[in-house]
Amino acid sequence: MGTLSFLPTFFGWWYSKGIKILFAYLEALIGYYARSFSFVEILKTFFSPWKRLVKERRPGIDGLKEWLLDNFVSRVVAVVMRTSLIIAFSIMFLALLIFAGLAIFLWVTFPFAIFIPIIFVMVF
Repeated sequence: MGTLSFLPTFFGWWYSKGIKILFAYLEALIGYYARSFSFVEILKTFFSPWKRLVKERRPGIDGLKEWLLDNFVSRVVAVVMRTSLIIAFSIMFLALLIFAGLAIFLWVTFPFAIFIPIIFVMVF
């Protein structure tokens, strides 16, 4: 009986402190991805000019047309680039959520997987 005396302690840690550590790790990982893609900043500056590439306006109507065209092109480039970053972030975030769900499932079921070979040997 001495060899199985660690099981209550193990299960107590596994389903209390151990799962808290797992959730803290997954939360840190999700936060890291959100910060590395600067998701909030991308949304805040979605329509801002790309790399602030805006020429100074020259006097006259031709200067105004050139300035408006440059400003418009810079903003279109910014929207396209930021949209592609948002799509890349969404794909990575979806993969991360799938990984997190799989990790939680495996964490919860792993201790019981130990008993499957024992039951298999007992039955067959």
